[in-house]
Amino acid sequence: GDDILDYFWDPSKLNWSHWKTRVQEYVPAEEVVYSRIYVPSVHTTRVEYLMNQHATRKKALLVAGSAGTGKTALIRDFLSQLNSEKFIHATINFNSFTNSLAIQRNLESRVEKKSGKTYGLPGQKQLIYFIDDLNMPYVDTYGTQTPIAFVRQLIDYGSVYDRDHLEDKKFIEDVLFFSALNPKSGSFTINLRLQRHFTLLCMPTPEESFVQTVYCQVLHAHLLNFDNVFHKMAEPLVKAVFKVFTKITSDNQFAPSAIKFYYQFNLREISKVVEGLMLSTPMNYKGKPENLIKLWIHESQRVFE
Repeated sequence: GDDILDYFWDPSKLNWSHWKTRVQEYVPAEEVVYSRIYVPSVHTTRVEYLMNQHATRKKALLVAGSAGTGKTALIRDFLSQLNSEKFIHATINFNSFTNSLAIQRNLESRVEKKSGKTYGLPGQKQLIYFIDDLNMPYVDTYGTQTPIAFVRQLIDYGSVYDRDHLEDKKFIEDVLFFSALNPKSGSFTINLRLQRHFTLLCMPTPEESFVQTVYCQVLHAHLLNFDNVFHKMAEPLVKAVFKVFTKITSDNQFAPSAIKFYYQFNLREISKVVEGLMLSTPMNYKGKPENLIKLWIHESQRVFE
């Protein structure tokens, strides 16, 4: 059933309203990269509202969640809808090779000199700097991750050292950090001296019924371009993917081990199968619905084997 987090106080009506009343209907785009497809839900609508409040009030935000929960897609969708007259955004993906110099060079390329040693954006604009996989950088001998130490220093003091002239400082303004991390990878956690600057939001693994609904909507929208016989195939195909996924994840034979460490199945596997199905074209499947089933078998074998 619903709980208190499913409702919000609506000041225009002076009563409590359900978040689903603010969920926008999914409208499929004619041409869009599969990884950019975004289907709104109650939870994503809540999180986007909070992200908007943080951007408006210039407060850093950190979203944590396991692989496949949609952290990156949610933040990128939010950033793409920002008012370009007030905000610009940039993204950097951390990995084990990222160091403090790399992020400093990247960040400095996004700002311009305002006066003296102060750098920022023209006018009243704000740069939202999105760091994906925040906890991925290599942990050195002393337990330090230099990119994280750099971000912490910039938020704490608003300045960084000039790498070419270490006796000089650069004061950087108009930068707001949004971040995402997977607590099951990388260093698992980040330095608390940095984390204290962020509001921490959680992206839980969505329920199976919700995920099925999302992929059914996406695949059904794609199959509308096909013959009528294909229009009712979206739901059975998606349910079949989930049945395979559930069978594999519940079988100890496919549990990760020291040798088979790559046996890490999550919602991305389901997404890959659906992505493969969406590569189909009406011309090649006209009057042949059985071929779409063959494609489903091929994609399922490709992804899970």
